[in-house]
Amino acid sequence: MANITMIQMDEQNVTAKNDRILYDTAHTNGIIKGCTITYSGGNTIHITEGYGIVKGSLFAIEDHDETITLSDLGTKKGQIYVHLDLSAAEPLTIVNETAATLTVLEQDEDANFTNGVYDIQLCTFDVGTTTLDNLVVTYPLVLGASQLAMDFVGKRTHFNSDGSI
Repeated sequence: MANITMIQMDEQNVTAKNDRILYDTAHTNGIIKGCTITYSGGNTIHITEGYGIVKGSLFAIEDHDETITLSDLGTKKGQIYVHLDLSAAEPLTIVNETAATLTVLEQDEDANFTNGVYDIQLCTFDVGTTTLDNLVVTYPLVLGASQLAMDFVGKRTHFNSDGSI
């Protein structure tokens, strides 16, 4: 009996967890495309359709409005974030929060192995009694390899088979 199992081979069951583990090693966490975030007036923030990846899981965000709870007194802080909880019945949600002190987001790097939690902040803002202010988009962008190469040297780059430039 072998002490090792090949996961990706003919007639082998590759699970979503297997895929997450593989893709997590190849991709950072963040937004791939879309998800433009804008202030819509009053207590509403609009998020356009887009795609992201969190701990190796591809996700889609639908075009929608987030209704923010206004402050009852003075100015508070606000944030919207993607919340991955692999132990929950609904493992992926969007959370919006208004508080004097915001929740510190969890980023369990071993979430795929521990059924843990990983959060990606999308934006922060100030929350008043009648309106929102100082909207800042905070999510990381996930870039493809060709874009990373361009960012690295400022021009289109060719990588040789041995990984050299």
